[in-house]
Amino acid sequence: MVDCRERGKSTYDKTKELTFDIQVEDLKQFLDQQNIKKVKILGWSDGGILAILMALKHPDLVDKIACSGANIFPKGIKDEDLKDMKETLAKLIRENKNGKNDVYIDLYNLDLKHPNLKYEDLKAIQCPSLIVAGDKDEIKTEHTVKIAESIPKGQLAIIPNSTHYVPEEKPELFNSLVLDFFDGK
Repeated sequence: MVDCRERGKSTYDKTKELTFDIQVEDLKQFLDQQNIKKVKILGWSDGGILAILMALKHPDLVDKIACSGANIFPKGIKDEDLKDMKETLAKLIRENKNGKNDVYIDLYNLDLKHPNLKYEDLKAIQCPSLIVAGDKDEIKTEHTVKIAESIPKGQLAIIPNSTHYVPEEKPELFNSLVLDFFDGK
């Protein structure tokens, strides 16, 4: 597993804006350093965005992607959740003493500003792609459906009675779907 910038124990140069493009290049460098020629990528939320971007920017490295709760532009997030994110960011900025909220501010800014793809961009993804979301996900269902429809080899799975946290809420079903997809079943 890869620990992306400002997640887990990874650090980040605060003089640069945190973007998904920077993280995609981190992933490519990691694969190159490990001498990994082809991967299947499972990504949840921001990780799903990274999987989509890897399939677009480095198609030669990507065999298949499975994404859960991913969006391709910020307005793909439900209006109420987007509003809550903006309010949380404003509060984090107001209450930021001695930089204690810097990481959270950067991560909220990342999701409120990025990615900035169009559905048409997804036509360039040539690998099989499983696009998953909970039926009560914070990503708009119509956005998730359109992502899957826009990828030539896209498949869609909307999991009933689940949210953005479907991998945690329905682990057996989620894992079965992903493993079957990766195994070509």
